[in-house]
Amino acid sequence: MLKARARRCELVRRRYEQLYAPLDAMWLTTHLESATLIMHGHLRQRLRRAGRKLKGGSARAAAAALFDKGMSTSAALQFEGDFPLKEMHRVLKGKAYLADQALIELVRRADYSRYEPDVGPDVLTEEEWALFLHIRSHVRRLRKQFEKVGIEPGGERTTE
Repeated sequence: MLKARARRCELVRRRYEQLYAPLDAMWLTTHLESATLIMHGHLRQRLRRAGRKLKGGSARAAAAALFDKGMSTSAALQFEGDFPLKEMHRVLKGKAYLADQALIELVRRADYSRYEPDVGPDVLTEEEWALFLHIRSHVRRLRKQFEKVGIEPGGERTTE
């Protein structure tokens, strides 16, 4: 049981140090800017919208309209740069065994999204934004796991 836990801790450490930390470091030189538009933020706006849907004869659409704030997020690269997808491929190459399936799938989707005809060099696709959010959330989660067991990333156990 103790050996299994030690192996798990080592895997988490390697996943962080060899995969997620280098991916996270790419955001030091690539700056992303995002904005979220909320079209129906107030309850009265959603009630009015739901009433129109109900008059149209759709109770299901009216119910959905009550909870739909009409949120839309867009993101862009700031200061003329490229999304570091090529660098991500280099990090992942040879270390794919450390990656979770979601990361591999998000990288694949982000790569494919660049082939869309209306994507400019400074436009961030939804898939790239999802990949960025995945990396950032995993870095935070892995750091919390380190704190829980008293291990500094790249270091030894800090508490006995």
